[in-house]
Amino acid sequence: KYGEAAFREKEALIAKEVGKKSGVIISTGGGIVKNPENVKNLKQNGKIVLIERDINLLSTEGRPLSKDLETLKKMYVERLPLYEAAADIRLTNEDSVESAAQTILKLLEH
Repeated sequence: KYGEAAFREKEALIAKEVGKKSGVIISTGGGIVKNPENVKNLKQNGKIVLIERDINLLSTEGRPLSKDLETLKKMYVERLPLYEAAADIRLTNEDSVESAAQTILKLLEH
């Protein structure tokens, strides 16, 4: 409603607040890595998990920045280096959300 800049500003404030917590799972949007301060805030008490998924399986419905598959692919190419730099853990998920969650729990136990 108020544009991407306003969204990113609000996102940064929330990342700063939730990054202070521990023992919680924080699910972010893909653009959070565009601001290095967000990554720093999220890493202060936790680990960042990069969940990789076939881009053709991602939804574009109701997502103003990734409105179609071509736009989504362009965003992915631009953000991939940021995702890779931020990630403490990487996993591929071609299955269910539950399966990814179980895998993440196992990876965090080590």
